[in-house]
Amino acid sequence: MCTQQFVSFSVTLSDSNGNSVPLDDYRVIDQRSGEDLTQSEKAAGFFEYEPGGPYPLYGDVFQDEHQNSERKLVFQGFNGGQEIISHTYTVAADCCHVRLVDGELNLSL
Repeated sequence: MCTQQFVSFSVTLSDSNGNSVPLDDYRVIDQRSGEDLTQSEKAAGFFEYEPGGPYPLYGDVFQDEHQNSERKLVFQGFNGGQEIISHTYTVAADCCHVRLVDGELNLSL
């Protein structure tokens, strides 16, 4: 039985002193298809994107489309037009919700 809970995952970035690292932009790319999932996450309306993060990675907005599958996502963070971080995650969706299979959500630069 599914719950009414909305499941989502976000990435946070910090420097060596634990301070939040702001990004000018970020992308979430499906590694297999190359599809940019960023806009779908932003459009879901569950996140207020802030330059200091957290940065939406994946959520139940994809549950129907990705049901009963596992995929790799690449999070890319940019400052001044340059990619400053890239991290790969494994995520999955079942008949109810998405889940994080592998990957660290709290990243340090």
